[in-house]
Amino acid sequence: MVLDVEPYVASWRTGPTDLDAGVVRLAERWGDQPVLVLTNSARVVSAAVLPTGWRQRSRARKPLTRLRVPAGAVVVGDQPLQDGLLAWRLRATFVRVPLPPAAPWWARVTHAAFGPVSRLWLRRPGPSRP
Repeated sequence: MVLDVEPYVASWRTGPTDLDAGVVRLAERWGDQPVLVLTNSARVVSAAVLPTGWRQRSRARKPLTRLRVPAGAVVVGDQPLQDGLLAWRLRATFVRVPLPPAAPWWARVTHAAFGPVSRLWLRRPGPSRP
């Protein structure tokens, strides 16, 4: 599973304590399932709270980041242009989470503008796996 940090793990404009608390909350729910916490920002989860088997990548440059994920992977995020296109590239399932009302203006704009357009590429299979 690939998780977008904002807003699923922690909200925008929150500090490292909130980010760590979000990871702990999700780890309690998912246990030993392998998870990649991914963000385009510079935020980093403290090594002390990152569960065994979980990885993280900041400044990921989604959707262009290169990742290896197993078949049947799931990308969870709020932005169709970034998270949805990443899922399409990885041939993964995209689970779109609702955008919270406190989202910054740029997140609301890209969410609204690219939501309808994303349906065009999310219907077609992504690139073939090597």
